[in-house]
Amino acid sequence: MTKKVSMQQIADRLGLSKYSVSQALSGKQGVSEETREKVIEMAKAMGYSFSPASAPADNRQSAEAGQPAGERSFVLIWTKPDQRRDISFWNRVISGIIDGCELYGRDHLIISNNTGEQEFEFPPYADRSSCVGVILLGSLTDSTLLAVKKLGLPVVLADHYAPFLGIDCVVNANLEAAKTVCLNVIASKAGSIVFVGDDGFSVSFSERRWGCQIAVMEENEKNGSNVAFARWTVPYRGPWRHALETEIKHMTEDNRPDCFICANDDIAVGLLTLLRNYEYSVPGQFKVVGFDDIEMAAHSNPPLTTVDFGKEDLGFRTIEVLERRIAKPDSAPEKVVLSFRLVVRQSG
Repeated sequence: MTKKVSMQQIADRLGLSKYSVSQALSGKQGVSEETREKVIEMAKAMGYSFSPASAPADNRQSAEAGQPAGERSFVLIWTKPDQRRDISFWNRVISGIIDGCELYGRDHLIISNNTGEQEFEFPPYADRSSCVGVILLGSLTDSTLLAVKKLGLPVVLADHYAPFLGIDCVVNANLEAAKTVCLNVIASKAGSIVFVGDDGFSVSFSERRWGCQIAVMEENEKNGSNVAFARWTVPYRGPWRHALETEIKHMTEDNRPDCFICANDDIAVGLLTLLRNYEYSVPGQFKVVGFDDIEMAAHSNPPLTTVDFGKEDLGFRTIEVLERRIAKPDSAPEKVVLSFRLVVRQSG
């Protein structure tokens, strides 16, 4: 293509600022998903040169690129549509990945399946010879991971662990964090704990439940305590709020816990709302604790006690691990476990 389309031309056509166009094309926060999609489609229609090379929109996958085209290599970032809409967690992880790409002089290409299936296909419009590696976000099936491995490119998992596939990964210290949270509420005289989550949703959810359960078992064995532990399973991919409300309705004076520990802050904030609707007092009658320290955790009623893992750090470290794999392709698979910080607020 002979003419070079600039970000300013795209901005003028859409009536947006150049900054908004730049944020949309680079996959960063600051613009709505609707605006991001409009910018990407207009850029493609005007012949804007993405890096990797642009192409007509694919009806199965959406794509977002970084800097204008050049000779630089790029990192392929594969995410799910619901993760791209999650501004409180996954968008911050992606922001860390992009920062890492910029530091190492890499471009990036973000793709996601519009239909929600977990089948991976290398985008046909991207220059595969310029791709130095793939970063996969969140939980994926082993069959999907094997399909990606067959590409022969370095692969790093963000917030997922596949021990039998020999894939590098960066994860949070979910088990240790959950044990710390649980021991903290036990120290505050909680004699019964209910964990609210969905083990099938992600490895993180499962590890957090196990961490709490192990902490209770160890407390009872070592100190002769009699702390009770139970689980409420809610379908996090489905109508989990309805399932959670049903559990609350079925509570009696005999089975009400002293503390709810939720698999993430989203569930915890939803639980706070439901408990308030049913005229329960937090922390008067129940303590409630979550994980991830998303923005709304500090603004919930009451403010939520939670665990901060450092979302941007998770993304940035995936790039560091990828660069290590590029430099040392024959080295042993690496599992990087990031530490955590307990954030104590009024809810627990």
